[in-house]
Amino acid sequence: MAQFNNYFINVGPSLASKIPKSSTSPKSYLKRNYINSFYASPVTTDELKKLFSNLKDCASGWDNFESKVIKFSYNEICLPFMHICNGSLLTGVFPKQMKTAKVIPLFKGGDPMEFNNYRPISILPIFSKVLERIMYNRLIAYLDKYNILNKYQFGFRKDHSASMALMYLTDKIVKSIENGEYVLGLFLDFS
Repeated sequence: MAQFNNYFINVGPSLASKIPKSSTSPKSYLKRNYINSFYASPVTTDELKKLFSNLKDCASGWDNFESKVIKFSYNEICLPFMHICNGSLLTGVFPKQMKTAKVIPLFKGGDPMEFNNYRPISILPIFSKVLERIMYNRLIAYLDKYNILNKYQFGFRKDHSASMALMYLTDKIVKSIENGEYVLGLFLDFS
């Protein structure tokens, strides 16, 4: 397992070092300047109750807490966890213990003796997923309210999906062919 760990912890930095530096500012991708501040409103017990009740049964993280146990003990853990969440939103610091993942190598195919034929699956603690959802809900509400996201951003948005992206692409291809234009596709798979 130590060899898997060494391989996996070096994949990201190795790939990142190969990305060329860019002088393009991230602000250049925004449609306009946004003057409205982002505010992360405090978490409420009602919000936590809803999030806990919507937890799906999934693999537990390093802490071995299962979603069914968390749902069952909601009344006992709600207030302490709400305090942790509100402290995180107030300070902008995500608790270190919630960043730690249990990493499992998943075999993709090919020679099982080659490390690059495995994909790391990171399993975060369930509490981490709840806090992520809390922040996601606030951030997406802000982005939607001020119409910041590009209309072609299909992933991770309500009422959008990968199939919509495929329909859009198919429509563009068909229209181009009907107009006698050339169509070229370049598909990249980043590992």
